[in-house]
Amino acid sequence: MKTFFQKGIGLIEVLIAGIVFAVGIIAVVQLQGDFFRNSSAANARSIAMSLAEEKIEDLRGFQVTDSSAIDIFDFTSITTNAGGHYTEQLLNDVCLLALPSGSVARNNITFNRSWSVTNYYYKNNTLTTTPNGNIVQKLITVTVGWTDIDNTSQTTSLSSVINKFSSTSSTGLLANNMGG
Repeated sequence: MKTFFQKGIGLIEVLIAGIVFAVGIIAVVQLQGDFFRNSSAANARSIAMSLAEEKIEDLRGFQVTDSSAIDIFDFTSITTNAGGHYTEQLLNDVCLLALPSGSVARNNITFNRSWSVTNYYYKNNTLTTTPNGNIVQKLITVTVGWTDIDNTSQTTSLSSVINKFSSTSSTGLLANNMGG
């Protein structure tokens, strides 16, 4: 009796190997797409937080607590969507903010930056939001919104308290860069 041995690979084995290979390639392509979307979303979130931090630091850098001069950035001028350092003074005593609210374009993404301010007053050894004299602190909440590459609206917020007596506005060791 003769036995026959198959030599080579049959058509069915080749088709099965091709299907397994195709499924593997499709999975890798989908995974790479997910990596790209997640990387882009993380990058946008990082830029948004950077924009929020940038504005808070700008607001922290006020020069005096109260000023009647239009070109001096003072503590009292920090209000919702207003306040900050100026880039230049235009005619009619109008100044342009260096970091205004509104649209900011970075890395082909348009971000929308805005901030809100809550004033705090000191009365009877407690802080209160009820107006009763001079403002001693301001709670700043900077919100940055953008649209992701998959058309999903995203927002992030960063809050910080700014004290009326900052190191740049007060006199003494900190203002003179001698310590602190």
